[in-house]
Amino acid sequence: MGVMNWSKTAVAVAVALSLGLGGCVSNSGSSGSTGADPRLANDDFNVDESSYAVACGVGALAVGGLCLLIADSNNRAACIAAAGAGCLAGMGGNALLDNLRKDYHTEEQQLDALAATMESNNAKARSMASAAKSVYADDQAKLKNLEKQIKNGQAHKSDLQATIAQYDANIKLLQENIDSHTKSLDSYKTARNGIAKQGQLNDIERKKLKECDARIADLEKSIESIRTVLASYTESRNSLNLQVEKMA
Repeated sequence: MGVMNWSKTAVAVAVALSLGLGGCVSNSGSSGSTGADPRLANDDFNVDESSYAVACGVGALAVGGLCLLIADSNNRAACIAAAGAGCLAGMGGNALLDNLRKDYHTEEQQLDALAATMESNNAKARSMASAAKSVYADDQAKLKNLEKQIKNGQAHKSDLQATIAQYDANIKLLQENIDSHTKSLDSYKTARNGIAKQGQLNDIERKKLKECDARIADLEKSIESIRTVLASYTESRNSLNLQVEKMA
């Protein structure tokens, strides 16, 4: 593997590891949504912005130690610089851009680091979108069965109220998740645009910019998928509330 390719790999691996280690520190924002379906309150794909500062310190120190094992001094420096990039997604877009500019001297390196940072958040958003669809489908099947039981006198108003409480908890968690990913998305767009405006990009840098654009589009798609499930839960919850009022 050539020096340039190894440097790019070091950047991507360091950023990914920093983000991964940071996830071990995070409570992932699920603590504020007690009562939500456990499949949605999963630490693997929830985002807790309050943990980014601690996650950054832990991740950067750990990855920085691994970087010392790299023999070539130039690649080692690039790796160590990348170690601090993982936490940047939790900051504002300007802070993210400032740190990318500080740690990486070329637009290509900055775009590589930005792409690696985005991919970790994208994976969480994709997982949440998939889980949300699955959980909602299961809840709808359970609801239909519950409505039949109520009609036959086998279930009561309290059972319907318990379902509403579960829906409310899921709605709260999904909204929190959307808000967190939307903030990250805004930061990524700001950083992307800032890098693009720094100067005339060469062919390789334009290719890297397209890769970042693809990741931004991917995150937007996942957020929209989560938002669709949220809307479905909200509509179902409102319908359930009407049923409870009629049973009063």
